[in-house]
Amino acid sequence: MKFLQEIEEILTREDISAPEQRMQVFARLAAEPDRGTSAALECLLRTDSRRIAAYLTQYFEFIPGAVEEKTRAADRLRREPRLLSAVSRLVPWLPEAMIDELVSDYLAHGDSVPALSDVVFVVGKYFPERLRPFAERIDDEYVRRALLSGAPDGKAESFLEDWRRSGDLRALIALAYIRTERARELIRSVRGEVEDSAQWETLIELAGQLPDTGKPAGSWPAFRGFVSGRGEGPHVVGGPPGGEVPVCHVCEAPAARLLKLSARSLPYGFVNDPVFYWYSCDCGIMDSITVRVGTGGMHVFYGPKGSGDPSASITPGELSLVLERHPNQTGISLREMPGNAGHQVGGLPAWRDPDIHPRCPDCGNSMPYAATMDCGRTPFGDMKYDGIIYCFWCDGCRVSSTQIQH
Repeated sequence: MKFLQEIEEILTREDISAPEQRMQVFARLAAEPDRGTSAALECLLRTDSRRIAAYLTQYFEFIPGAVEEKTRAADRLRREPRLLSAVSRLVPWLPEAMIDELVSDYLAHGDSVPALSDVVFVVGKYFPERLRPFAERIDDEYVRRALLSGAPDGKAESFLEDWRRSGDLRALIALAYIRTERARELIRSVRGEVEDSAQWETLIELAGQLPDTGKPAGSWPAFRGFVSGRGEGPHVVGGPPGGEVPVCHVCEAPAARLLKLSARSLPYGFVNDPVFYWYSCDCGIMDSITVRVGTGGMHVFYGPKGSGDPSASITPGELSLVLERHPNQTGISLREMPGNAGHQVGGLPAWRDPDIHPRCPDCGNSMPYAATMDCGRTPFGDMKYDGIIYCFWCDGCRVSSTQIQH
């Protein structure tokens, strides 16, 4: 009860803004020995405030693990109509039995309970197989779009027939978003029929295959990433870049290190540690950075370089990325929004807008996807850029490429 009272006091302060209130709540939780999971659960089991439920489940959304606490919180919140919408943030951790109960509630009430629609939308994103048996009873366009991921072969073939009949490219995009081997086979089969070769390359990459080498467009298994304290995970977020870095073409501000993955901590067979950078300034004229990182120093393609500056950070300090296995290993079929996409390593990218993978300037091959770093909040403060940054890595050439979508 004491912690709940503290949160209520923070949220009633009139001298600070709502985002500042939220960050104070997050900071208070993060200071607890167990990262605040016990305190957050206690509050969620007691509160009747939608605002408190929203903030605390949002905090839970940033914390890896704590499956028991998240499940207990969801079980209580789903029984309170006023608080039900907060359950959507906890869906990725919930057991299948509870997921199925939430789906049953949605099918019983339809869209008459908007909070259930929000919850089932997230179920479709992470667990499309739990919803697919009821696809004909779902009217929500966005939920139905989530069910493209892993759809059966018959559905894939029907999209190809739709495209051949209508010429509507949206049918091929939907086919690519199924992201199964059959979907890839069908996209390969239309290579000579799609007039724009770059368009076909985007489609086959979206489906999960590189167009030139035929290799996978990503690595498996896919993981969700959580920004955590320094040293808590083997993958480094932010921190001093050391040596030379790319610089802005306009103001010459040095780029900052965004993410360094530990090759030996990943099951992908990488020989080298992938490192990714982004601009620390607000000029916003560039949408990509491509560099070669090697023992002999850094080479920047398509732009200038300069000395790194530890103060030019785009993250709230030097932190780490902790990984959890992604519930949807096929690949999300929904277009993501900046601030809501979350962080990901491996698998296939959840695009803001489907785009072609960059080509490695050294070997000339299309580069496989490696990671996504989203903007928005963390338990330690906000990321200092706007948009979703997609990271690609050519391990043999030690070339990294980052590109942003707003």
